[in-house]
Amino acid sequence: MKPNLFNYGTSELTQDAFFVWLFNWAAKENETLNKELYECAHSLIKTLINRSDLVISQIEIVKQEKAIDICIKINDSILIIIEDKIHSGAHSDQLSRYKKLKENWCFKNNFSLYCVYLKTGSESRKSLTKVINEGFKVFDRSNLIMNLINYDYIKNEIFTDFLNYILKLEKDEKKFLSKKSQDWNYFQWIGFFKALETYFEDSDWTYVSNPKGGFMGFWWNYITWGNYLIYLQIEHWQLCFKIENVVENRQLIRENASNFIIDNSKVKNINTITKPNRFGNGKTMTIATVEKQNWLIENRSTIDTEKTIAKLKYYSDFLNSISNESSFV
Repeated sequence: MKPNLFNYGTSELTQDAFFVWLFNWAAKENETLNKELYECAHSLIKTLINRSDLVISQIEIVKQEKAIDICIKINDSILIIIEDKIHSGAHSDQLSRYKKLKENWCFKNNFSLYCVYLKTGSESRKSLTKVINEGFKVFDRSNLIMNLINYDYIKNEIFTDFLNYILKLEKDEKKFLSKKSQDWNYFQWIGFFKALETYFEDSDWTYVSNPKGGFMGFWWNYITWGNYLIYLQIEHWQLCFKIENVVENRQLIRENASNFIIDNSKVKNINTITKPNRFGNGKTMTIATVEKQNWLIENRSTIDTEKTIAKLKYYSDFLNSISNESSFV
């Protein structure tokens, strides 16, 4: 297999460098050097800010200005700020800080401001909604592929390596449909969770770190019971009923909550919900579990997505049906 630069340069700084390199091809003086890259850079910038009418006569690009990944000044009238992410997400109110900083600058200098969140990895829909609410346009990998694939004839190894790199990311995530579930890696779990989130509106997912090595987790269906939250979570191969916000009397609360779930499942003739092998002792604890074969439905060792979603809805409906029962405390 031909070595790909971006399989080795995997940091966001490497990705920043690629986009700064590509955007610089939009400068008028570069048209004669490589017209295809010049046109590609123009197209991408126009798409980023929804300005198909934009004529770029002057462009200046700065990397890591006041911690902002990329700043693009166009025609002395437009400023584009880009927060460039691969697998990580926004943190520490960075987006609102960057936006406010540049809003003030644009007001003083009579510029129009465009804020873009450029994402080549994947992030949950709930997380991206927060980004949008902070005033940034989300431009994800699928948007990027749709734009760059129109220029797949460009004969430049840097460009070709990057396009192939993001196409492989897209392909790897979709392999959850064809790969044996026991062989799923980080990317197949993401592909699976992205499919699930379209059916469970209150869901969220991400990598969850812990002393045992961490896992990809997906959680949804929050129900308020007294002072606690009960919800469903996929972690490793188990579907877990979780209880959250337990501060005091943890042993009593977790046992009563577990008994409440198990007893009600028996009443409803559901024999696939069991107590966990061991209880935790934190603010959030697993109180009941469903083993893999009872929620992830497979057909010849590959997932049957439709039946799996139906099964997960079955357990969601069960939890909702007992949410108004007498308190377990």
